[in-house]
Amino acid sequence: MGRKKRQVVGLPGGLEPISAAMVQRAFEGAKQSRRTENWFTSLSGPNTDIKQGWRWIVQRHQDLVDNEPYAAKAVRELVKGWVGDGVMGTPVGGTKRLRTVWEDWSESNLCDFYGRTNFYGLQVQVCRTVIVRGSCLVRRRTDEGLMRRGLPPLRLQVLEPDWLDFSKDNGGNIRFGKQFNEQGQLEGYWLKRQHSGELDTRLGLVSDFVPAEEICDVFESRRPGQQIGVPWGVAALLTLRDVGDRREVQLIRDKLAACFTAFVTNPALEDVTLGGVDPYGNPVDPGTKPLPETMEPGTIEMLGPGQDIKLAQPPVSGDYASVDRHHLHAIAAAYDLPFESMTGILSEVNYSSIRMGRLGFYSSVMEWRTTILEPQLLRPVAGWFGEVVQLAFGIRPVNRWTWTPPRLPMVDPSKEVPMLVQEIKAGLRSLEDVHRGVYGAYTEEVLAQLGQNLKDARKLGLALDVDGTLAVLTKGSGLADNTPGVVDTPVEKFIADQG
Repeated sequence: MGRKKRQVVGLPGGLEPISAAMVQRAFEGAKQSRRTENWFTSLSGPNTDIKQGWRWIVQRHQDLVDNEPYAAKAVRELVKGWVGDGVMGTPVGGTKRLRTVWEDWSESNLCDFYGRTNFYGLQVQVCRTVIVRGSCLVRRRTDEGLMRRGLPPLRLQVLEPDWLDFSKDNGGNIRFGKQFNEQGQLEGYWLKRQHSGELDTRLGLVSDFVPAEEICDVFESRRPGQQIGVPWGVAALLTLRDVGDRREVQLIRDKLAACFTAFVTNPALEDVTLGGVDPYGNPVDPGTKPLPETMEPGTIEMLGPGQDIKLAQPPVSGDYASVDRHHLHAIAAAYDLPFESMTGILSEVNYSSIRMGRLGFYSSVMEWRTTILEPQLLRPVAGWFGEVVQLAFGIRPVNRWTWTPPRLPMVDPSKEVPMLVQEIKAGLRSLEDVHRGVYGAYTEEVLAQLGQNLKDARKLGLALDVDGTLAVLTKGSGLADNTPGVVDTPVEKFIADQG
């Protein structure tokens, strides 16, 4: 008895035949079927597809952010969650003078090349530009005039990616106006002398080479080797536009429904007597009266003899609110933003559901800060600052910085604060971690202010709950003694140690 021959299946395109069993085991998404016949894909690299459509998606997303309310709201919410009112930096192990100079410089609008905002406002500009246009450049500028005001000679110029000279691209070591060495490492940028959308003929189309050490290039790298970013809402560009169009159609439909118009019809021309008037006493015009072209509320339109108007009844497209909500969920997902934050619709959430949504968003925010903002902007700027203060003032820089994000808003403080207290008591979180991660504050400053508040309260004969807590923790230490100058509490001991 002969061996049973294995059944094989031929594939189009001259591919090698495979067994029927292998077809059954294949990925469904890899099969050639009617469901995938209009699915066009490519195996292009991380920069090829972007280069072909980068300008279109940037221009269209900018237009949506400028004109579509939901896109504008999504960008605002992302910026607020990402940087809020700014991420504060503290040099670890730095001298008091270094901290003072940093605070003076970062809080002054002189750190901005255009003199419009401080370092925290620049963070907002950078993050907004990254979200809307895909990437953002920050150029290091030197201004020795700042030294006369006691500030380091450092300014930051925030630039949109349109400043990159794409005409320099040669398909080899220059891509998107960025020059690379033979190993593929970045050497520098070819920057125009003006924004491409604000052409000044006096400057022409000249571009200059700027070393990579002078530029912070901030964008989200979604694929290894990607050299420029794309707008964050790119996955929902068409949906955003369709939602806006659908809203406009609904508005027009509602306006038409409000246009209550009465039409008075006359008999046909052959039924009118030849006395020059119709049965209503109106003079007969043997010509045809023009039909109305517009509709307004309360209009009474007199039609000519034999004229009639029939209005089309457009098909009903379904419940507008439910369909719109479905598309808005997709848009919010494209931005990695909670639906309630983008739309402001809170009618279907409770404490647990909205907190779970916010926790997921906070996880994304921490990822963006850790993988984009800190390594691509904050740390390079801190390095530039250390270089200039050492050269200008002889202050020794530090290598490590602590970055404190803004305070996270709580959904229900009455439930969340006790949870934080229990975590601290159980040793699961440190006091500094709660101060920095939740409240956006420095523990040293909080304790120092608290110690001063306790002294002032005792002088006035006031008892604070925190003072009673410390009394329990330091039982027998003479905490109840209100003698001025006596160091009683751990907080006051901390202040005394700080001098």
